[in-house]
Amino acid sequence: MRSFTLLLLLFSLVYAKETIEIFAKTVIAKDNSVIADDSVVILYDGALIKADSAFYDKNTSLLILKGRVEMIGLEESVLASDKLVINTADNSVKVKKVFLSGDEDLWIDASGAEKSEDIYRLFDSKISSCNKSNPDWTIEFEKANYYKKREFIVMESAKLRFYDTTVFYLPYLALPTLNKRTTGLLFPNFKLSDREGFLYEQPIFYAPSNSWDMELAPQIRTKRGIGSYLTTRFIDSNHSKGFLRVGYFKNSNDYE
Repeated sequence: MRSFTLLLLLFSLVYAKETIEIFAKTVIAKDNSVIADDSVVILYDGALIKADSAFYDKNTSLLILKGRVEMIGLEESVLASDKLVINTADNSVKVKKVFLSGDEDLWIDASGAEKSEDIYRLFDSKISSCNKSNPDWTIEFEKANYYKKREFIVMESAKLRFYDTTVFYLPYLALPTLNKRTTGLLFPNFKLSDREGFLYEQPIFYAPSNSWDMELAPQIRTKRGIGSYLTTRFIDSNHSKGFLRVGYFKNSNDYE
């Protein structure tokens, strides 16, 4: 669920309010507009934004930032882009060539993003937690729509890639984005081994109550076989907890 938390952070950083503080070496205020240039720093809704230049038009309610745009917000999340446009009247947002990093070294690289009313969109994006310059794996998709009221995200043309190879393709991938403990899919695990081949593990989380849960983790190892782990966790008091883990793995006939 961490990738979708990043998606939420991206738009929570740029959620519009009327109070805008602009600092720069050169600031020109004329009529109902403000032009800032050279070392621009903007304080906006709890976020600090740096840019090469900024323009704000009170008539259109548009705040336009260009150049090396970098935004630092809550949760120590960082957004970097070439251009950021915020409409302070209707809270719509458009971002060009955006890179967002957050917790667990997870990052999103997208050609663009925008927010309109309760729908959030990412375009031509990829997600990974590996080194950005040469990631071991990525999940790439052409477009993703996040529906805030329904707490649901739909990815279109999603591909899991390992280095330069597409492992599998899904025309649509729909997942819940609830930011709380709930039943659903967890983030998959990937690994490459000379002995066991490519490992793909897809954990499934079952949380019927606050006192106990179960996690089923089926996996495939291309040179070895298939199997799964089942982990049950429980808490029966403020100072007592435990877990039980069992597993089974079936090796292929040619595995040694």
